[in-house]
Amino acid sequence: MQPNPFKDRASFIVPSNSGNLINLTIYDLTGRRIKSFEGVLLRATNHTTWSGEDDRGIKVRSGVYLYKAITERGTVKGKVVLSP
Repeated sequence: MQPNPFKDRASFIVPSNSGNLINLTIYDLTGRRIKSFEGVLLRATNHTTWSGEDDRGIKVRSGVYLYKAITERGTVKGKVVLSP
């Protein structure tokens, strides 16, 4: 998965050999869960996006966030930067 630093929307691209089931969780630097996505990705697109909101739909502050993506083929962890 390769999110880019983003201002409005981060796109998480899932390699085609990862399968199409995903559990993606975004955390702040203290480890608090901010947003979770679960579901099936369409093979035609193989991506999901995060618009910088928490699970309640409230915009979070700019800064560094951590993510963990669990797919049918394994787990990927990394960080994403939300720009002001």
